[in-house]
Amino acid sequence: MYNGITKEEIEVVYRCFLKLDSNLDYINKLIEKGYKYEDSSNI
Repeated sequence: MYNGITKEEIEVVYRCFLKLDSNLDYINKLIEKGYKYEDSSNI
């Protein structure tokens, strides 16, 4: 436990960050088109 956060939760967040990093160009294109970026699960 790290400050009440489990190792599993940290790994999930870390994987999400890796996924976000790999999709930043795609996300930026969506933002430029005026879409709100809310959910990474469908990328």
